[in-house]
Amino acid sequence: MFAYCGNNPVNNADPSGNLYENIRSLNKQWGVPAPITQTQPPYSDHPQAIEESSSSVGNSSSGDLTGEQMHENATIVYNHLSGEGWSTNAICAVLGNMNVESRTINPGMHQPDGGGYGLVQWDPESQYLDWAVENGYSADSLMGQVKFLLITMQPGAGCWFPYPNYKDYYMPYTNFISSNESIDYLTQVFLWSYERAGTPHTDRRINSANYWSNYFN
Repeated sequence: MFAYCGNNPVNNADPSGNLYENIRSLNKQWGVPAPITQTQPPYSDHPQAIEESSSSVGNSSSGDLTGEQMHENATIVYNHLSGEGWSTNAICAVLGNMNVESRTINPGMHQPDGGGYGLVQWDPESQYLDWAVENGYSADSLMGQVKFLLITMQPGAGCWFPYPNYKDYYMPYTNFISSNESIDYLTQVFLWSYERAGTPHTDRRINSANYWSNYFN
């Protein structure tokens, strides 16, 4: 199963698809800091993080944000959704999904090998970009994307629906936003009722959602 990394997935990685290398060696090449601890959010210190001075929070160029920027963006999203009457668990479930989709809750993130864009990687990106132009928002507007997310989650918008084979992870939108079900469950509800990711990385989403739950509680 792990032949691609010399049967040692803990210490080896194969980023090129041609030849595996020792992870510690790769970390030195990329300038990756010490492994993320439980007090740090997932993806907060990626080696390609852009400098804070080159990107204002909530209006970010494509790339990974700094940990501070990510926390500020998460707080903006949290405060807005909380003001809309969302439960903390529902908000953190969405933030956990955003963390995986845009890596650092970066509204300017382009999918590296596809057409996805933004906080939740709308694909095709024109879904959001056309709406943004019509409503006076820049492509990478954090609040523009949050408002578009709320619109497209509404009943009748055609984006929030039970996904075949994952109908256990579905509840009506109005139930979801006020739900106090577990973080793990709500993270998967958003994943399968809205995101429907080809490669779900479910554990990463759940871990990220629980990180934000601990952060905001």
